[in-house]
Amino acid sequence: IIGKMDLFEISTVIPGIFDITHIRNDGAAYNLFSQMPMLLIVMPAVVMLAGLVYIGDTHRTNHPLLLTAIAMVIGGGLGNLMDRISKGYVVDYFDIHIIPVFNVADIFICIGCGLLFIYLIFIDGKQHGNS
Repeated sequence: IIGKMDLFEISTVIPGIFDITHIRNDGAAYNLFSQMPMLLIVMPAVVMLAGLVYIGDTHRTNHPLLLTAIAMVIGGGLGNLMDRISKGYVVDYFDIHIIPVFNVADIFICIGCGLLFIYLIFIDGKQHGNS
């Protein structure tokens, strides 16, 4: 995106529905915490480190869905964190007009959170309900 498009340039894919739009996101979702750049570096790094430690300690005993969910959140978080550290912002580009512009790392984070939710409700919840 950076090499092919100018900042704020829009390339229409499906008119009125989906564009590729080059933007810089200084904050988190909805540009939250844009005035707190160190928080946006330290907090995700701590959460990802905790996830890695958890996976390392329990990977043989945990359900594959839980491990996949955590790995996806960590992978997406790492992608955004690398942008934030190297550039000072995250590059976003998928522009579905009804939600804020996002990137591939955001997709991984959202899918990972969705899988975590499914795991907690349908797998972990049933295990605890049967005990």
